[in-house]
Amino acid sequence: MEAKGIKFDPAIHRHAPAITADTAASITQLRAALRDACDAANTADAADAEGLALRDAVDSEDGRAFLTDVTLHRMLRARDGDVAKALKLLSANLRWRARARVWAAPLADLERHQSSGKIWISGRDRHGRVVLVFHNACENATKALTAESMRFLGWNLDRAARRMREHERCTRASTESESGDDATNAAAELPPPQKYVIFIHLEDFSLWNAPCAKATRETLRLVQESFPERLGHCVLWQPAAYFRIFFKIFKRFIDAKTRSKLVMLHGDYEPATRDVKRGGGVDAAMRELVGDNWRELCGVGRAPTPWGDADKARWGFAKRKGWKAPPYASPGFAHIGHDAYWAEVVAERARREAGDEAAAADAAAAADAAAAVVAAGDAEGAPSDEATAGSTPAERD
Repeated sequence: MEAKGIKFDPAIHRHAPAITADTAASITQLRAALRDACDAANTADAADAEGLALRDAVDSEDGRAFLTDVTLHRMLRARDGDVAKALKLLSANLRWRARARVWAAPLADLERHQSSGKIWISGRDRHGRVVLVFHNACENATKALTAESMRFLGWNLDRAARRMREHERCTRASTESESGDDATNAAAELPPPQKYVIFIHLEDFSLWNAPCAKATRETLRLVQESFPERLGHCVLWQPAAYFRIFFKIFKRFIDAKTRSKLVMLHGDYEPATRDVKRGGGVDAAMRELVGDNWRELCGVGRAPTPWGDADKARWGFAKRKGWKAPPYASPGFAHIGHDAYWAEVVAERARREAGDEAAAADAAAAADAAAAVVAAGDAEGAPSDEATAGSTPAERD
């Protein structure tokens, strides 16, 4: 499918291609190569820090849960089927996961980063992909906290990936229990979405708020190596003039596969007013790429919420080294409200720590269904107070 000149191939931009007999053989080879690497670490001396770290990562609870055929398939696709290169990528990934443990990061550390909505999950697009919204101008941490900021990014990417896996489990259970329903059976024939969309607001990108080189390179590493084959599309929205210079500098760090998924959109986004590669308006392209409710999902068209004295006092940025007050909160995130959004994050963590995977899957599916209904209504007009009172962020995102 062509979204007004923007490429969309479901097997590239939405889900993974099916595992064939040849792919299964490669997965078996990759698993054996990983086992050999761990065995070698067992016989190596203590100086082989990387080998020992890999062995410990594989033997960990997270490592055992992570090393599925689906994961190994992603590593192989990211390296064009080359088992040796896939092993190198997988080994680095495992060591990073064991070191960073982003899924277990203290919520108190994450919440201050979340306060401005610089990164947030808004819901699902028309293809079922999780939508992550980035807002460059809402950065609230300085270069001194680059490591913490990268952990916050990794946590968001991991959360999006987990949300897709939970949705897949819930969908599978639903189709098994309702196998007589023709519509359900038809949906079950389509592989579940395994990729997310990243939408980056760049209207206010400037020399003064551009990320440092270290943060930019680490962001690219996380997207391309720590979460390979998870990106469906990355929309670079209304890039300011300075961003074009910034992009040229760092373009060489972006691999060919990732570059092919970048979509740069700028200009008037009223219906059919500006061509996108000779194929219709920006609005038409976004409707095809994300859905009719793309404005609500991506926080476009809402007035920015200035960062007031109350916000500064609440988060104490002026009193904390490494923090800064952004000019405003991300409009879409501010519409939801930090407290409501964060309450769902806390509840989600509690469900997982309690080992209630079924409840987490049900909650993810309910959140996606509610988001679709609310976004559809939001497109027609703002919801009433009665409609939003007491709702969770998942039900409103």
